[in-house]
Amino acid sequence: MNDYINNGFANRRAYLDSLCAEYDRDTVLMMAEILGPSEDFDGLVTALEDGDSDYSIEAAMPQILAGVDHRGRACILVDDKTGEPIVQNAVRGDRGLTVMGGRPPQHDASTGRVWTIDDDGHRGEFFPTVVGARWSHA
Repeated sequence: MNDYINNGFANRRAYLDSLCAEYDRDTVLMMAEILGPSEDFDGLVTALEDGDSDYSIEAAMPQILAGVDHRGRACILVDDKTGEPIVQNAVRGDRGLTVMGGRPPQHDASTGRVWTIDDDGHRGEFFPTVVGARWSHA
């Protein structure tokens, strides 16, 4: 038996429909998609109960890595090949490093830095190219 049946629901859709009867449907479905099935009976319920707390939709959404360079220009971290923004906690590069944050260039010759963590919990600070990224003016 699965968690849905154990809790009296035919499947995940039936469970989410029951939550939609109590909370805003769009919010339930968006949070369920963001958090995934593994959080249906824990994180999803907490997020819905807390409303605008740390479990809000905004908090659950991936955060684009951004900052201000030495000239006061807004910058975002982007994929070096596609130019697509890189979000916090993205796994990148040949080493599979998780990008936690970063700092745009702080002088003309700088490429900025990214802060990472590996699978063993070791933190590092690297040039953006190590994770296939670059800082771009927003």
